Amino acid sequence: MKKNFTKLIVLCLIAGFSFSACKKSSDNKPASDTYSMKLTLNGKAVTYTTCAAADITVNSLVQFNIIGTNKGNESLEIDVLADLKKVKAGQVFNAATAFVQPNSMALFYTDAANNDYGSQNADPTGSITITSVTSTTIKGTFSGNLYDFPNATTLKYTVTGGTFVAQMPE
Repeated sequence: MKKNFTKLIVLCLIAGFSFSACKKSSDNKPASDTYSMKLTLNGKAVTYTTCAAADITVNSLVQFNIIGTNKGNESLEIDVLADLKKVKAGQVFNAATAFVQPNSMALFYTDAANNDYGSQNADPTGSITITSVTSTTIKGTFSGNLYDFPNATTLKYTVTGGTFVAQMPE
């Protein structure tokens, strides 16, 4: 279910970006402030050229996602169990130690072959630090471990040096 939900969100974000690319922008965003996500995955540099934040409520649980993607299936998602409208620069959300733990985060990665990986509550490694929040952009850093899905027993990837500049939802 998480796999389909994640793909639905990514598809909606891509569609939204496609339509918003046609309208004239009235915000004076600096040219250097492009929406992207960069990280090191098992020692390999990875860059996603599209990055957006999504404010979501599922079963009355408020959360936000930061999703980095390129064309194709590959994406990295940071799920944070907190209200995006209340997030401030300087906040740190550590990896969850339990499912749906408030004020925590989890990572999810889908590779080019459409295989899914995610954080493991038994190994709560990693965090996301919010460095800047404006009405149009959220920025931060992140790291963590990714395990195979659905069993989450084998460590497959280590994410280090992650940074993002994500477009805020309108």
